[in-house]
Amino acid sequence: MKPFYIPSQFISGDMMRRLTKLMLPLVASQVTSFGIMTADIIMMGHLSVFDLAAGSLAIRYYQPLYFFTLGLTAVISPLISQAIGSGDNDGARRTFRQGLVIALLLSVLFMPLVIFGAPILTLLGQGADVAAHAKPYLFWSGLTLPAFFLFLIFRFFVIGTQKTKAQLVITLIGLAINLVLNPLLANGGFGIAPMGLEGIAIATFISYLSMTALFALYVQFNPAFAAMHPFKRLWRIDISLMRRIIRLGIPNAVIVLSETSMFIIAGFMIGTFGTTALASAGIANQIAAMAFMVPLGLSQATASVVGRAAGANEAHNVGTAGWSAHMLGLIIALPMTILLLIFPTELANIFIKESDANYSATLPVVVAMLFYIGLFQVVDGMQVIAGAKLRGINDTKIPAVIAVASYWGVGVGCAILFAFVFEFGPASVWGGLGIGLTVASVLTTYRWSRHLDLIAKGRAILVG
Repeated sequence: MKPFYIPSQFISGDMMRRLTKLMLPLVASQVTSFGIMTADIIMMGHLSVFDLAAGSLAIRYYQPLYFFTLGLTAVISPLISQAIGSGDNDGARRTFRQGLVIALLLSVLFMPLVIFGAPILTLLGQGADVAAHAKPYLFWSGLTLPAFFLFLIFRFFVIGTQKTKAQLVITLIGLAINLVLNPLLANGGFGIAPMGLEGIAIATFISYLSMTALFALYVQFNPAFAAMHPFKRLWRIDISLMRRIIRLGIPNAVIVLSETSMFIIAGFMIGTFGTTALASAGIANQIAAMAFMVPLGLSQATASVVGRAAGANEAHNVGTAGWSAHMLGLIIALPMTILLLIFPTELANIFIKESDANYSATLPVVVAMLFYIGLFQVVDGMQVIAGAKLRGINDTKIPAVIAVASYWGVGVGCAILFAFVFEFGPASVWGGLGIGLTVASVLTTYRWSRHLDLIAKGRAILVG
């Protein structure tokens, strides 16, 4: 067996253009959507470093629940693409409908964990004063979960149908609402009393509620979806299809949760170094996550294109889409790396003010963290794209094992070794995470090449 099976025309200019056309609104929408959280964190930093520490801690606390749902429901996009590729519009509609049901069920399950999360933060070793300050922020974040999760399902639906442009408009409206309400509710004005950190959370709640409502109207009244009847028999529960979504989605949720929780646990580890280190980690994590939105958008486009080709039983297009996405990901990652390595101070200054009493202590820690983040941009992009290709052909179980071993066994293990055994300091935690991402990138790319080798020998494209 060849180490990497590559089709005769594994890099296609036409396929790269198709992926780019599909990717651009996804990336823009992803960046805009994530911009809401970025605006929240910037607003927290402008209130104070203490508010930033409490707010970023609250975000890291509820993020595992969000990312678990993101991972579980992300399989909806390739499943819809596969159904459309095989000419099964009814199957696409039923998949979308069950996704809505799953999103609502998970929001009801997770909401109490977020609303009453402050005592859990103290049990995790975080400062009692920081946890108490985060309590109202957690309350409104818990109430936001249903809108959060439904918003995800609508996004995966339009990605699966490859009708992605309108979601950019919707997320821009949501970001505009957030940008207006954030300073108004946090600092007060026009008869509204200052609410500080709680006001930031309320602004996010209103933004996501508005975006979800707009998405529902778009899906209902867009003629492109008329033949699919997306809300037809909305009340019906399809147990067999829901079981299939969960069977494929749980391993993918493990993949997403393994990677994101690696960063979240890293934040908690860094938090043991004090409030300044915690605030620095909040800034570095936000910059890293914003950079990640570009390869993430490409990965979503890749899963959709690979899934549609798989549903249509077009083996050559499956391989070409996958390797073209890999090359496109490399092209995208290099400028990100250069930006992070050359302009770390300028990026950090977006989040903190020089007039803040803790500025001089926070800045060098953020700059050191951004150095490590810049180094692993390429491997981070490659592993998320490889995972999307595998998801496009319904391969999620073994990639989940790879994710847990790479992120937790290697990444977290190296982070602990560097920061607490060798005592290299809080920034070295990010160096350990980068090693875990490198291992995941190599193993998932190899697995993709192995699938193509077996498909070329006559095996079915879809594995689950």
